[in-house]
Amino acid sequence: LKASKKTEELKIEDVMNFEPFVVDPDTPVAKLAGDLIEQNIGSAIVRATDSNKWGIFTVTDALKIFEITFSKVIANKLKNFFISSSENYIVSIF
Repeated sequence: LKASKKTEELKIEDVMNFEPFVVDPDTPVAKLAGDLIEQNIGSAIVRATDSNKWGIFTVTDALKIFEITFSKVIANKLKNFFISSSENYIVSIF
């Protein structure tokens, strides 16, 4: 960061990382998430494949995956809880 410049004078090149973290598209999400945490960075550039499409994977993308997975786990646990609770209730009635 160029401390000599005022905030309004800063350009992206003044604060950007010139050595971005680059991964292949077939990198496992869990490995990439671990690498991002370990290196204290918030995103990775995904290398182009044959189609020449580059991408970016961010911490927000990782949180989306976590939220979807977490929601499914919680939903299954709640479903199992209510099924077992209702079975126990029915048994206790009779």
